Amino acid sequence: MSLDQIHTVLAVAETGSLEDELGTQLFHRTSRGMLLSDAGARFVTHAHRILGAIEDARDACLLRDERRAPYSLK
Repeated sequence: MSLDQIHTVLAVAETGSLEDELGTQLFHRTSRGMLLSDAGARFVTHAHRILGAIEDARDACLLRDERRAPYSLK
């Protein structure tokens, strides 16, 4: 079992509390697995946007810091 698989199991286990918080089902659970519900698909779209915005903000800070001249203490 890999660490990614463990993270996935934890994320799926915690989804129940997120579904409770949102008051909607994010996945359709079947004996053959899980599929995103319509609400789940909308959530994933927004989650990708949020994560992209966080990454953009991080990258913007890194680029800004790289353009600064290094300080020297004498």
